[in-house]
Amino acid sequence: MKTNTRQHDELFLIPPSESYTRLKSINSQQAKFEFLIPTLKYYDFNEKLVTIAYVLVKSDLGAEKTLVGELENIEQVARVETTFGDYDMIVKLEAEHTEKIREVITWNIQKLKGIRNTKTLIKKEQE
Repeated sequence: MKTNTRQHDELFLIPPSESYTRLKSINSQQAKFEFLIPTLKYYDFNEKLVTIAYVLVKSDLGAEKTLVGELENIEQVARVETTFGDYDMIVKLEAEHTEKIREVITWNIQKLKGIRNTKTLIKKEQE
């Protein structure tokens, strides 16, 4: 089936509400038609892409209070919560990329006095 590209271009240049009205009127006339709806993904190039990671922390007994303060002073730390269970704290990190997350954990978090062990969970990107 041959299609007229110009008609398709015009269809996508008009506002969505007007497109819907036109399609509805065509449909009400019992006409047979075929059209394509492209999937568009809009990117805001001013918005920084952020990698999010959660770090589970085991600490020395009684070190939690001072560690919370020290962790909150790290630029990439978005939130620190103390927990009950196998781990003493959960730390939310936000950075530009995965490599920066690795650097912060290796050179900032694991070097703090009172931290015994960490486990990192990196959030999957939405598809």
